[in-house]
Order: sequence, then C-alpha cells, then structure tokens
Amino acid sequence: MPIQSTLSPGSFPSVAVFRRLAACLLLSAAAAGAARADVVRRHTLPASGVSELAIVAGVGDIDLQPGAGDQIEVEVEIRSKASIWGARSKDLSGVDIGIKRSGGRLELSLEDEKLQADWTIRVPRSAAFGLSVALGVGDIDIAPPGGAMEIALGVGDVEVKARKAQVGGVNVAVGVGDASISGGDAMRIRSFVGATGSARGAGASAFDVSIGVGDADIRLD
Repeated sequence: MPIQSTLSPGSFPSVAVFRRLAACLLLSAAAAGAARADVVRRHTLPASGVSELAIVAGVGDIDLQPGAGDQIEVEVEIRSKASIWGARSKDLSGVDIGIKRSGGRLELSLEDEKLQADWTIRVPRSAAFGLSVALGVGDIDIAPPGGAMEIALGVGDVEVKARKAQVGGVNVAVGVGDASISGGDAMRIRSFVGATGSARGAGASAFDVSIGVGDADIRLD
C-alpha cells in the first residue's frame, strides 16, 4: 500500500525561511568562534626592587630567557582547553593573568584548570633575583636570572641553561623519567623508573628541580 503524504506543497518552508535560518547559524558559529579564539596578554613590569619572581600556572609551556631591556616583559597566549578538542569554550575576552607584588616578591599566576597558557618571559640580563616556578603540566625552558631557583613540575620536561659561575648546589629529583646534569661536579643516580642528580658550580645560588613525570636537563656553562 503506498504511503500517503499529509504535507501539501504550501506546507514546506519558503526559500526566505531557509535563508534566515542559514544566516542565524552563521552568526552563531561566528559567535562561538569568537568565544574560542585565543587571547594574548602582554605586560611590562619594573624589575627594580624584585627579589623573587614567582610563576604559578596550571597547564602550558613556560619560556624564560634574558631580554634586551631593563624591565620584565611577559607575553601569555591563553586558550581554552575545550577549543583544542573543537568543543564550545568560554569567552576569553576578560581573561588575564594575575599579577601580585608583595614586598620584593612578584607573583604571576594563571591556575584556571579549563585554560592552557603558554608563557614567554624576558628578564633583564643583569637581573639577580630568585626564581620559583610551579607548573602542573607542560614544558619549562629557562635561562635563570642570577639568584636561587626552585622548579616544581607535575608532568613535563625541564631544560635549564645557567652560568657555572652563578650556580652553587644543584639538586634534581624525577619520579618517573630521567635527569641529566652537564658541567660542574655532577653526580646522577638512576632508579628503576626515576632519577636524582646533584652538582656543584662555582657560585652560591641553589637550584632545586622536582618533576613528577618527565625529564630534566640541566646545563652549566
């Protein structure tokens, strides 16, 4: 028995309706794309009076190197982790890092678990303040300023290039992964899944690096 249609020719949407619907979908897609767009935040901060620079972050990479200027230059590219997987993400237009200064301590932070942030930081070549970094997941590449350094990383790799004349004692501990120290008087102990290492340079600044899962590469020139 043939199927009888109950729709009359006039019951189908008109071409104009389809056009309006398409326009609405395009606007919605554009709005979603705007919400997913990466944002870049830049800050220039005075280095004078800073005795410790602290960076506290959740997910992302951190690159800290000597710069050409006499101030601390910070550039952070922020994206939603949801957008990486193509899902709808929060609007980032109002998102920025936290900047807190207390005495000689300058803290830069971004700990939102829904965001990924890649940091590029340039410090004056003559800087002699201490450095502390706490990162959940990501890679850290650092040529530290001329003070003590402490790095705590959950998952990822750490690469440090420092002057031997600057560094006193170096201590590295990796839960799962490997540790390499070159230059100075280095010693490395390898366990079944992890590694520890220590070294001494010619200076006075202490370096401590702790990684849960990943590799550490410390080079003293």
